[in-house]
Amino acid sequence: MRRIAIVLLGWLVFGVANAGNEPFVRQQESSMLVSGAISIDATGDVTLYKLDQRNSLPKPVAQLLDRTIPPMHFEPVLREGKPHAVDARMRAQVIAQEVAPDEFVLRLGAVRFEEMGQPATDTPSIAHRPVAVYPGAAEAKGASGTVYVAVRFDRTGHVLDLAVQQVNLGFDASATELARWRDVFARAALSFTRHVQFQPPTTGDHAADTQFTGILPIAYVIGHNPAGYGQWETYIAGPKQDIAWLHDGGRAARSSEAVPDGEFAMTGSGLLSTTPPGG
Repeated sequence: MRRIAIVLLGWLVFGVANAGNEPFVRQQESSMLVSGAISIDATGDVTLYKLDQRNSLPKPVAQLLDRTIPPMHFEPVLREGKPHAVDARMRAQVIAQEVAPDEFVLRLGAVRFEEMGQPATDTPSIAHRPVAVYPGAAEAKGASGTVYVAVRFDRTGHVLDLAVQQVNLGFDASATELARWRDVFARAALSFTRHVQFQPPTTGDHAADTQFTGILPIAYVIGHNPAGYGQWETYIAGPKQDIAWLHDGGRAARSSEAVPDGEFAMTGSGLLSTTPPGG
C-alpha cells in the first residue's frame, strides 16, 4: 500500500514513559482508532464510504483512509446462497511510526467491518463482567497496558479456554523488564476474563454452534484518561502470539487491535476483505 510521510509535530499527545533509568530500547508506535461506514455491492466492491467525525481527525489520517478503504474488495455476502449488497460499520487502526526527528510514517493497521442491520442476538455479548482489579505492582509503578485476550466459551457462556494474544505497554524499559510487566498485565487480564459471563447468540448463523471464540481487549490505564476520538495513543507493541484454536485463518490476529477496550469480537464475524491492510 502507499505510505504517507508527513510531519506530525504536536499530534502525539500521549508519550511513552520510561519505567526505569535505562534508555529506551524498543521503538514506540502511536495509533488512533477511527470509525466509519461502508456499503458494498453484490460483487464485493465498495460503493459508499464515510468517516465518523471527519473534522475531528488529523487531515493526513483521513487522507490515508480515503486512499485505502474505497479500493478494497470483499468476499460477497450470501443470503440463501445468493450474493447481496450490505452496509457495514468500520473500525480502523491508523499507526504512526517515527522515521526521522518529528517526521512520522502513517500506515493502516488492523481494520474490522461488521455488517449493520443484524439483530443483536446474532452475535455473542457479555452478560456479566466482574470489577476489574488493577495489578497492584503496576498501579504503584504508574504502569499502563492493554491486553488482548483470546477466549473460547460454550453455549452456557462459561469460559473454556483463555490465552493472551498480545500485551502493549505504555512505557519502555529493558527487554527483561518489558517481559516481566507484560506477564503482570497478562495474569491480571486472564484472572478477570475467567469470571466474565458471556451470552451466546440465539439467532442467526451461529445460533446452533456449541462453542464460540473471539478477542476481548482489556485496557489498564492510570495517570491519564484514555485517548479520545481523533487522538493518538502511544505504546510499545508486544509480540503477537498465534493461537491455533481461534480457527479463523488469522483474521482475529489481523483485526484484534481494531476492537475497542472491553468489547468482545467473535472469531469469523465481520466482512472478509480480499485486499487486507498492507496487501
